[in-house]
Amino acid sequence: MKLIAIAAGAIAVVALTGCGSSSKDSSSSNPTTTTAAASKGPVCDARSNLSASVSALADPSLITGGKSAIESAFDDVKTSLDDFSEAAKDTYKTEVDDLKSSLDDLQTAVGKIGDGGLGSGLEAVGTAISDVGTSASALADKVKEECP
Repeated sequence: MKLIAIAAGAIAVVALTGCGSSSKDSSSSNPTTTTAAASKGPVCDARSNLSASVSALADPSLITGGKSAIESAFDDVKTSLDDFSEAAKDTYKTEVDDLKSSLDDLQTAVGKIGDGGLGSGLEAVGTAISDVGTSASALADKVKEECP
């Protein structure tokens, strides 16, 4: 159980720092820059929603909600990732695919809770959540260039 809490805490930190906003002044008198920034709005909005859903998945209190709470948080991340993928098109395909793979591993681990020892099932979920965090962080690093 401690492993899951540690992994959940780590993923929350990774997700929040990876998708944080910059305090840098983004105003510009250059119309090209303004137009380019405005066209990135859907990607940046989807990134923010994805960040929030990954953070919720990493919330240590989620574990106390049991399997159904984890599945619900998982579904929210999957929906947010689909929305992000649609907004970004193929721009971040490699990172999106890596995150989808990590989510598939998490879904498998959650599905196995109750098959055997509870400890090993929860440990597998903790490891999978940590992997989701690593993949989300890699995606956030790439998106940070577009959505500072």
